[in-house]
Amino acid sequence: MIYFSNIKKSNHDSVLFSRDSALKKLQYSAFFLFLLIQPQCSQKNELVFSGQTMGTTYTIRLFSEGKTISYFEEREIKNAVQKELDRIDLIFSTWKSESEISRFNRWPENKRFYISPEFTEVFLKSYEIYIKSGGAFDPTIGPLIDLWGFGSRTFSGKIPEQNTIEKALQNTGLMQIAFENSNGISLVKKNKNIELNLSAIAKGYAVDRIYLTLSNMGYNSTMIEVGGEIRTGNPPNGKQTWKIGIEKPDSSQTKSIQKIISLSGQSIATSGDYRNFFHLNGQNYSHIIDPSDGMPVRGSIASASVIGPDCMTADALATAILVMDPAQAFYFLSLFPGFEAYLLLRSPAGTIDEKWTQGMENFFDGSSGKTP
Repeated sequence: MIYFSNIKKSNHDSVLFSRDSALKKLQYSAFFLFLLIQPQCSQKNELVFSGQTMGTTYTIRLFSEGKTISYFEEREIKNAVQKELDRIDLIFSTWKSESEISRFNRWPENKRFYISPEFTEVFLKSYEIYIKSGGAFDPTIGPLIDLWGFGSRTFSGKIPEQNTIEKALQNTGLMQIAFENSNGISLVKKNKNIELNLSAIAKGYAVDRIYLTLSNMGYNSTMIEVGGEIRTGNPPNGKQTWKIGIEKPDSSQTKSIQKIISLSGQSIATSGDYRNFFHLNGQNYSHIIDPSDGMPVRGSIASASVIGPDCMTADALATAILVMDPAQAFYFLSLFPGFEAYLLLRSPAGTIDEKWTQGMENFFDGSSGKTP
């Protein structure tokens, strides 16, 4: 959930998302980051292009590191990227009835549903983070998201009744899906109403897959962005790092930079609660739902940015952290070596405070903050 200053974007991400109907279609996309290095498309060894995938947009930037990119090479790169994104979308899109995840969601209980290697990888990572987060990251909370009007249903205009929330909670929880690896890898529903929505991790996975696709084609100086989540390769020609700005939390359409991050060979994912919400009776209700009680989160963390070696994990960690308090978030992140976090917190005085893990300082670009 990141956005770029140099492209016109569409979150799960760009203009103020209170309750626009387009949000239902842009299920994966609010961009909380700015790419600060502007494209210089006049260079013949540089290629920048964008498109649509997974209900949001993507942008690819790469350098050929010395050689000119021919017209035929350009077409080969673009076709390879789009083909891979289309393949991933056909696995994880809950908006396509023929996708693998949609077929699973229609599958009956107590019957094995055999899954692809890609589905297996994302599901197992989701399960790991679900367990380590104590359920804060839960890809089965679709019924709650719908109930609060942030999914496929339109908001009813009033707060859901407690008994309705409790009923929806009965159809959530990743423990209600069994993983079996004898005679093929499969999932088994223990509850016929349980469904998966992997949108909080699938964008990061798509970023990693495109990074690998381009690397296998010999392109290592890359920046891949899908729905705002980013992975970087070697920095651009003549640069030491990629520069990315983390957005200051602000529910208005005004966007300003809170912190500049320098990356080379790392991924970054940011989640925030201040773009997608509704306001009722003097209170904001965020799209971030606490799986433990089915209520929108009302914590102090307004934004969580996670940096690490792969984007899939960073994507899910950033989402899980928003359900926690800062102390819980930093302990949780310690369970994932190689990953660092930068948090923006709302203070009682109405200001924004900064906290980060110790290793995050290696990525700062001349800004100040407060250590945890």
